[in-house]
Amino acid sequence: MSALTRGVGIGVGALVAGAAAAGGYAIDRVRREHRAELDGVDLTRFVVPADDERVVVADDGVPLHVEVDNPDATEHTVLLSHGFTQNLQVWVKQRRALRDKGYRVVLWDQRGHGRSAEGEPSSYSVATTANDLRAVVEATDGGGELTLVGHSMGGMSMMVLGETNPDLVKERVSRAAFISTSTGDLSQVVNWGLGRFGGVVNSVAPGALNSLAQRQDWVDWTRHTGRDVERLIVNQLAFGGETTPEVIALTSDMIARTRLTVVAGLMPSLLKHDAAVGLLAYGKTPAVVMHGVGDKVIPVEHARLLAKALPYSDLVIVEHAGHMLPLEQPQIVNEQLLSLIDG
Repeated sequence: MSALTRGVGIGVGALVAGAAAAGGYAIDRVRREHRAELDGVDLTRFVVPADDERVVVADDGVPLHVEVDNPDATEHTVLLSHGFTQNLQVWVKQRRALRDKGYRVVLWDQRGHGRSAEGEPSSYSVATTANDLRAVVEATDGGGELTLVGHSMGGMSMMVLGETNPDLVKERVSRAAFISTSTGDLSQVVNWGLGRFGGVVNSVAPGALNSLAQRQDWVDWTRHTGRDVERLIVNQLAFGGETTPEVIALTSDMIARTRLTVVAGLMPSLLKHDAAVGLLAYGKTPAVVMHGVGDKVIPVEHARLLAKALPYSDLVIVEHAGHMLPLEQPQIVNEQLLSLIDG
């Protein structure tokens, strides 16, 4: 491999990793033990033992990993859906707060993320993740009130659920929280911090990532070689203020555990996402819309549009925060969630 090729590889790897942290691209699976060794960070403190672990089988047979805390507290269930290239660990701070308040907490890994299995390449779309969400809702229904919470792609899954299963949303969802998410038109605004070149990345990335997925060893080597650059880009793109090395390491680790084939499969659907119809099902649902003012992935204007489409919603714009709001400003997110649920 020539020096030029190595240099390009490092640059591509860093860019891909950084964009993934912000909810865009990802690099292929790297074992947790290896990542922790590279970063010198103990990620085990972000692990919360579940009271109950389950497998919910999606309609097409894909096993989805689900965790439930306080399983017997069926009066009110809070179901949290994570975003693109993340997993249920992104909710570590919210999980602890909700659990300590006695709520029944349901978390799950979206297909191809975390401990959930991968689907067929053709199965990756927001419509499919919404259908998976329906399966999780039905399989974990405690019979009491239900609050749905979604970050980024998780919020989009909630919106599409409103389109595909409006009666379920109207009859079962008591409250809803949409965090760092969008109703659509992302292909026109997402540029990964690259200005006018961002549109080019959006066009070529799925094919390029599919090609890179066939060269896992090379991708892993690239990430190892360029990890300092990667961390810098992750910090710049994913976060809107000061954050800790531990949070950056956790974010990078979640990204690294998402396969390129999964990322390439979901990207086109995310960029074409349009939730105008689905939001109608939440028209009478008390809701909160939260967004970081420094979000470089989904501009804050998307939160304002979303809040306008939800008549019974509160809009919370958070200073000193970017796209990873649950990890950047957990106290604010927790306070807003508890206020929504208790209200």
